[in-house]
Amino acid sequence: MRKIILLLFCALFARTMFSQDVCAKPEFPLWDKECHPFVGSFINSPEVKGYFINLKEYIKCEHEKSKSDTNRLPTQYTPSLAEFKKEVNFDKINLRDVTTDDVLKWTKDNLFSSIELSFGGFISRPKDFADLTIPDDYVYSFGIKKKASESCVTCPQNVFGRKDEELKKDEEKDSYAFNKHGMQYKITWDFIRVDGREYSESRQYARYTKIFNRYGFWIEGDHKNRVNALVEDYGSNQEYAKGGVRILYRVNQNINFTFGYNVRATPWAAYTDEFISFYENTYWDTTSAAQNVFYDFNNNSQWENEELVGTYTEILDPVLNEPYITNEYNAKKRIWAWTGSPVFGVDLFSETEFYFVNVWANFYPYPKDLRVPAVEIITSGNDVAIKAFGMEADWAPTEDVFEYDGGIEAGIKLGKKFSIALSGELSNYYGVQDYKTTFGVKYKL
Repeated sequence: MRKIILLLFCALFARTMFSQDVCAKPEFPLWDKECHPFVGSFINSPEVKGYFINLKEYIKCEHEKSKSDTNRLPTQYTPSLAEFKKEVNFDKINLRDVTTDDVLKWTKDNLFSSIELSFGGFISRPKDFADLTIPDDYVYSFGIKKKASESCVTCPQNVFGRKDEELKKDEEKDSYAFNKHGMQYKITWDFIRVDGREYSESRQYARYTKIFNRYGFWIEGDHKNRVNALVEDYGSNQEYAKGGVRILYRVNQNINFTFGYNVRATPWAAYTDEFISFYENTYWDTTSAAQNVFYDFNNNSQWENEELVGTYTEILDPVLNEPYITNEYNAKKRIWAWTGSPVFGVDLFSETEFYFVNVWANFYPYPKDLRVPAVEIITSGNDVAIKAFGMEADWAPTEDVFEYDGGIEAGIKLGKKFSIALSGELSNYYGVQDYKTTFGVKYKL
């Protein structure tokens, strides 16, 4: 038995050392200007070609080694309630054991460590580029991102004599999708001009993730607000807030499923106070051909000819048929409608010391209205009625619609601090689609 154990140990040790030798990282050759006086001759030299051949073999070797890592989760598509209870083990959770030092350490790790700064943008000509009176389009994006910084769940442990440098290299992987757990947040500011129309957008996102092994959970909150320079640009989906709780299931190291419940809110449609007071003090002559509108200036409940302010087409029709005025009102008054729905998510990612890529999607089937502002009716001086609140706009929250969001984040690492990243997000809330794409540089503090 001792011989068998010794042979197995030697085999494991030899396999580890062998893999480390095979996966030796090649060094880029130095430029010998005497042998290669020109840049072109150096690039086409056997030394450079050999480097890229060895680099390809190195990446292939690292990929194969990661597959054979005994610490990786085996692929499993069948969640088990018994397995979930065993991992979580709620009986061992005791908040009384939490000390002040624990709170301070948690605050430091989850709020002030692993922070990244990002900047991106572009400048281009608008669609009608021949019209020189239209200024250039631009996008400037700034961001602060805090990555999860608690214990590295998926990193291999040093149980087979792996070198400390390799372990450190794995620990610095920073995948979006739960390579680590803890608190993470993202704050962004975007300044945009398209076809001469300017607007700004801000977003705040925070999530706390707890992972046991294959199972975990998260709590998240998200808020987005768009401010347009022109009132007529206000429309649907200018602002929303959402949050929820999910259970996490890790299929393997690169695939995660989540499911839970999500609550979202957006401003509802309503007319402005100014228009309501005006409407209530008017006489709308619905019997006349011109449908004249009179305003009771002297407030005596009489509408004289000298109080004629215009026709229906001139005064009321532009307001009744232009919902952007109601949306501007909502942005100030915070008349919110709340919707709840189940949520199902999938997260795919891959990362090496050279690149990272992450694709995710969330689906919100069967949303139900949780709170909708009551419909209020206002009437003019001659009892013509309109809905002042709860107006059925085309973009208003509707039950039993299919909503979703998703995105991609990919980039190339330029050392330990810098990386070039491409990110894009797409959402469809309340029947309105929105998307954003940025390309820029990230810097890790």
